[in-house]
Amino acid sequence: MANKLKVNILSREYTLISEDSPEYMKRIADLTDRKMKEALERNPALSTSTASVLTALNLADELEKVKLVAREKVDAQAVEIASLKKQLEDIKKSSAK
Repeated sequence: MANKLKVNILSREYTLISEDSPEYMKRIADLTDRKMKEALERNPALSTSTASVLTALNLADELEKVKLVAREKVDAQAVEIASLKKQLEDIKKSSAK
């Protein structure tokens, strides 16, 4: 069942509808609000729409960097698992003799 939540971003009210929990939706809205305010504080001449695009780009950048780190960790774990499997097979072979 979808949850409905009213949130404020840059003093403007939005209604979110999502399968996610209201707590999660609020966290995401708060993050968006905070990032938009940071963009506007860095450059007060920005329009709200430009601040929105810059915020979206910054959040997309953060997401891609996190995904890259996660992918690197998964790849490193896969290499370690393969190495451990080989060691286990070697131990099985030597104990079978």
